[in-house]
Amino acid sequence: MPNLKYITYLLILLFILLSNNTIIANYISEKIPFQIVNGLMVTQAELNGEHGNFIIDTGAEDIIINSEYIISEHLNSISLETLSGTINVHEMSIHQLKMGKLIKENLSALVLDLNSIEEYTGQNILGILGSSIFNFGSIVIDFQTMTFSYDNEPLDDDMYSTFNSIPYKIVNGVPITWVNISNKLYPFILDTGATCHFIDIKISNVHHDIISITDTEIEVKTISDQEVFSKKAILSYVEIGNQIFRNEIFYTKDFTSMKISNDISLSGIISLKKLAENQLAIDFVSNALYYR
Repeated sequence: MPNLKYITYLLILLFILLSNNTIIANYISEKIPFQIVNGLMVTQAELNGEHGNFIIDTGAEDIIINSEYIISEHLNSISLETLSGTINVHEMSIHQLKMGKLIKENLSALVLDLNSIEEYTGQNILGILGSSIFNFGSIVIDFQTMTFSYDNEPLDDDMYSTFNSIPYKIVNGVPITWVNISNKLYPFILDTGATCHFIDIKISNVHHDIISITDTEIEVKTISDQEVFSKKAILSYVEIGNQIFRNEIFYTKDFTSMKISNDISLSGIISLKKLAENQLAIDFVSNALYYR
């Protein structure tokens, strides 16, 4: 029997490009409220006239719609590789998505059963908003005021000179950074939809001199609602961006099937909520992330 210390939630990772013909009708900077529910960012938005809760997840590329609320015909079926295995999903078209003053039209989305995430959050969840929605100059997430804002302009670097920083690259729609472990760089996803850090079990085996794997296990909840267990690993020394972390906690998982592109295999996930206690700012022009 696994030693269950607590249950965390890891949102699905999607590595497929959909053709999103996005039109921004209103591009006005504003502050949009959100709440943290069991480590996940939940905000309000309107989909084809229906108002509801949405998860903000930079680790997913596209929009995911809860199949429970969809009555229109599905489009073609596609297969996706996730941490809990291969799943089949459908595509559909979205006429309009509104979030505050922001309006986007003629979008593509994936249709999935989100019953497990509704059980985890205790809320009705209409969908998940992936990184393709936030194709602005910059966004700022403030965990003190519980609001996030977007702007067509890049960030003012001087305002974030005292923040910790992480350079990243967008690969197939998701933000990737290279984490330094024993002077070797590994690609990790920067994810607002993960409640803890994850690392490929193979890396833990290679760097056993600085990575200690404990007997403690957690149950990783996924959208496919399959039971996935991960062991706790303690990294005595790891560099993420410009900051050095000592005795940082990660959880192990086999990432063998999770290829970001033909030449990049995923090595893990960095939970942005674990890093940022006060504020998180992402500059999509200079590909820089700031946090404190």
